Amino acid sequence: MQDQAHLIWEKALGIIRDQLNTPTFKTWFENTSPVALYEGTLIVSTPNSFAKEWLESRYAVLLKQALSQAAGKEVGVKFTV
Repeated sequence: MQDQAHLIWEKALGIIRDQLNTPTFKTWFENTSPVALYEGTLIVSTPNSFAKEWLESRYAVLLKQALSQAAGKEVGVKFTV
């Protein structure tokens, strides 16, 4: 399951990278990593609580769309520190 989470996350990051400018992508996504794919939700580790809250409030919709596109089915996202 970890390998699947990593594969989906890498594909989703590629999609997101194409939609954001480089500094924004590096600031908010470069230091994230997939933890697990559990019951249709990808759990993503963030470097700190500020990044977690920022991603939840600003990028949750974009992430869900990119994850679903990468996985070929609907995938949710949950952030953790």
